[in-house]
Amino acid sequence: MRVITSEQVKAALELVDFVEPMGRALAAYSRGDVLAAPMSLFEVPGGETHIKAAVLRGGRRWSVKVVTNVPANAARGLPAAHATVTLFDVDSGQPVVLIQDDGGRLTGWRTAAVGAISAQLLAPPTRTLLVAGTGQQARLQVQAFASIQEFSRLLIWGRRTDAVGRLAAELRMMLPQVDVVAVSDLERAVAEAQSVIAATASTEPFLRGEWLRPGHHVTALGADDLVKRELDATAFGRADRVYVDSIAQNLEVGELRGAVDAGVLDAGSLVELGTLWMNPVPRKPDEITIAKLTGIGVQDLAAAEVVLERVP
Repeated sequence: MRVITSEQVKAALELVDFVEPMGRALAAYSRGDVLAAPMSLFEVPGGETHIKAAVLRGGRRWSVKVVTNVPANAARGLPAAHATVTLFDVDSGQPVVLIQDDGGRLTGWRTAAVGAISAQLLAPPTRTLLVAGTGQQARLQVQAFASIQEFSRLLIWGRRTDAVGRLAAELRMMLPQVDVVAVSDLERAVAEAQSVIAATASTEPFLRGEWLRPGHHVTALGADDLVKRELDATAFGRADRVYVDSIAQNLEVGELRGAVDAGVLDAGSLVELGTLWMNPVPRKPDEITIAKLTGIGVQDLAAAEVVLERVP
């Protein structure tokens, strides 16, 4: 079995390499061309594990990704996330490729690429972008947004002042043309921004629907399990359009289910991003849009195929 290391992936690829493949993967999922196992979530000592598996109809390989997240690793000098993606031959069932994803770089890229697709399809012209979160995915989502459209001001909000400061310094180096500002008043920051990214591990909703105004777009991706929450139910109720990566999965994990149960969001109104990617709908200037992402197995399969194409 071939083994591809994290170092090989890092040397051969970058975020932009995954945007078009993620669009095709989302479209395949929405067309019904993907067979996927239900996402498995369980707690492990000190953290959590997610397992996702998928195969394309007629494809040559199917994938299984196992990713762990152990927050205490920061104190050990280790990345919080570790993952592997294993590809199996569809005919023999033999494992043929193992891709190491220490630090979650590959997972981060594929997630950020879907954020870029969300920005491309849904974000209004943005002068001020707000990101809530201070981790790897917050940084990658800002980079992804910057690959889609220019903005002049970036607001960064997080619960830890030191982490906000570190991310702000990092993004000032990456985006020298952007005025990067650390903020503490989230409500005011939402009012100033045209587009908002939520990329945290919060278990309590912090982005309130009453703060949203006509023209806002929100991409929310941190709440990807049974306990995490970023947006309150009112936010979904106020949105004119809500798009998801998977309707079925979003009705099982994340915060969207609570909005459906509260009666403020009709599950029948949800549209998958893959459908929008195939048939774009022009954005109305005064509408509120939300892209709610939980991550689906076909993204990992598509990301692994990109690695196979690009890593010698």
